Amino acid sequence: MNKNAGLKMKMPEKRFSLHLKKELSIGNIPYFYGMLIMLSVNVLVITLLIIFLKKLPPQVPLFYGLPRGEVQLAPPISLVYPLVLSSLFLVINSVFATLSKSPFSKKVFVVGGIFISILALITVIRIITITVSV
Repeated sequence: MNKNAGLKMKMPEKRFSLHLKKELSIGNIPYFYGMLIMLSVNVLVITLLIIFLKKLPPQVPLFYGLPRGEVQLAPPISLVYPLVLSSLFLVINSVFATLSKSPFSKKVFVVGGIFISILALITVIRIITITVSV
């Protein structure tokens, strides 16, 4: 009986690293340009918020889930939080999409991140338009 019969063949080091590099490439992420556009838009809106911070009122209604009144209000710099969190969520989801094997789950991760970024962007723009027009 051959004592090596139960052992699996090892993939050579060079082939393994090439396979891993191919699997973790940016081209492996579906809707990559859509994700890149949303990240760029988030960075642009964050930059514009910081530039025009003086034109916003001293307090903006950010926390709509809390009871009405003083608790809902936050300083205008806090409008950056939803955009930063959605960008972070988008990046984390793209990492999960890169590591995922299923093409469907890759698309779900990326489209979910893009959708969250769009919703955060809409929320911040709505808050700004409501507070500036009042």
